[in-house]
Amino acid sequence: MKCRLTLHYTDDDVNGLDESRLAFFRYQNMTWQYVGGAATSSDNKLVIDLDQPGLYAVFEESLPRLNLRLFLEGLTVQAEQMQSVWAVNDNLPQISPYADQRLAVSVSADIVDWVSVSLRTAADGPDVWQRSYLLNTDGHVVDPIRESQPIRLPELVPGDYYAVIRHNAHLTFMSANSTAIVNSPVSTFDFSSSENSAYGSNAMKQMFNQTWASIGGDFNQDGLLNSLDYVQFYNAKHTADPAYNRHDISGDGVINYADRDIWLQNASQNYRSRVPSE
Repeated sequence: MKCRLTLHYTDDDVNGLDESRLAFFRYQNMTWQYVGGAATSSDNKLVIDLDQPGLYAVFEESLPRLNLRLFLEGLTVQAEQMQSVWAVNDNLPQISPYADQRLAVSVSADIVDWVSVSLRTAADGPDVWQRSYLLNTDGHVVDPIRESQPIRLPELVPGDYYAVIRHNAHLTFMSANSTAIVNSPVSTFDFSSSENSAYGSNAMKQMFNQTWASIGGDFNQDGLLNSLDYVQFYNAKHTADPAYNRHDISGDGVINYADRDIWLQNASQNYRSRVPSE
């Protein structure tokens, strides 16, 4: 069962606090754990959609934060601009398609899709943290509660991390270097401005006017572009609902040979994921 929790407050209640950092926490395992929430200072309220009961309180959160920017080849339509019809047509799911199944309060027309963000402490080591976020038209990764940036990274121990980005129709890619992610200041990964921002050679693809994007066509998410991806595409084209589907790599609401051609062009160039252990 899902419900919406709204807290109304006065200016005196939050005197001396940063309203942009107000968030709901749930009491669990003898501690208060960050849940989220969208605060709007104009009408003094904090809102969150919940899918489980519990004891909730509001605190001014202090979490590691990250500015993250990236582009997906299939959705990139011009320099520094992406588009898809999914949110516009109300077909983008409010629940993330990735393992954590995060819930978005709502999805605006500025959102093009979900992405999964993972962090690891060593380039060839395992992921130690993962969370789903929304991606907007200008390439910024935003929180699904507030649709805001920088994104919050709850339950992350501050330290040096590589960022690993997964999308269900593109090759997984990772930051070329680790960076310190701490409570303050805000850290940044920008994959859009340089091929060298990603780990390994030929890990990104130049699109428009120096806009670099992840490489499309990895429909089965095995890190390779081969006939197995085409088989998935072919089956989806003839049997799947195109309303929201990973094989519609261009995000135009239709699974057609224009989507296949993105895979075909990249497969012919022998692109593959350069992320170790992927």
